[in-house]
Amino acid sequence: MKTLKFQNKETKKYYKKIRSRFPLLGKQEKAFLIYLQEMLQEFETHHPDYKCDDYYEQFGIPETIIAAYYEHIESEFIINHMKVRKIIKRIGIFLITIFLLTATFIIYTYYRALQEIQESQITYEETIIEDYGEVVED
Repeated sequence: MKTLKFQNKETKKYYKKIRSRFPLLGKQEKAFLIYLQEMLQEFETHHPDYKCDDYYEQFGIPETIIAAYYEHIESEFIINHMKVRKIIKRIGIFLITIFLLTATFIIYTYYRALQEIQESQITYEETIIEDYGEVVED
């Protein structure tokens, strides 16, 4: 996605708030964000001293903009979007679980090997000398 440079920090802050509110950035969302960037940049050239609150009054709060965006796209697209997000979450949870189980197994294996090495090393040797008393010869 090509990024445009904003001259006003407040414009950049407003744009980032909107961008961060999207649940998932697909092709259509990126196209919308590029359009929004261009629109904000053009608006910024005419009003360089606007604050974030002024952008809220002019364009609306980020939640309103995103709600309006999703109202104008097809419901099938939204459902597919939600399915993709659900699948990504499940794959992520599965991969994290596999990673944790593998790491636990490796750590346990190394721990058992360390215990065996420590048990096999002789740290001290005990010599017992037994005295059977006097030996009597007949």
